[in-house]
Amino acid sequence: MTRRIVFTHTFPFSVATAQQPRRRPEVPVRIFNIQDSSRYLDLNMLVDSGADTTCLPAGLADALGLDLTILPAISTRGVSGATRAYHCDDLSMAIADMPVRCPALFVPGLPAFLLGRAGVFDTFVFAVEGRTGHTHLRVSGVR
Repeated sequence: MTRRIVFTHTFPFSVATAQQPRRRPEVPVRIFNIQDSSRYLDLNMLVDSGADTTCLPAGLADALGLDLTILPAISTRGVSGATRAYHCDDLSMAIADMPVRCPALFVPGLPAFLLGRAGVFDTFVFAVEGRTGHTHLRVSGVR
């Protein structure tokens, strides 16, 4: 059976820079402060189907109202090896104006904003079109 997916949002890949010469599939994400939802950070996050969990630099925790000293520290492993990270069970964000709640890891020294699968990939359908340099998405389950 053939399934046709109609995407509702399209975003261009990131701009190539001297530090990051490759363009990457990113989407704009608004992450809300857990204590005051009128405060938020707007980030362009890399759509990372290889990341189980959304990962953010530990330095962003304060701006999001999180105290890393009370979050559980866990060992985690990624493509760059093993590290310690701080686990937040319930981060509130919006992608394409759709509210999403998901777990997140705050990782010291992480140089990127990674949008992982948990809580995100079951809410959205993503397509990455390398030839044109676009990331497409739509809310999952919408026809």
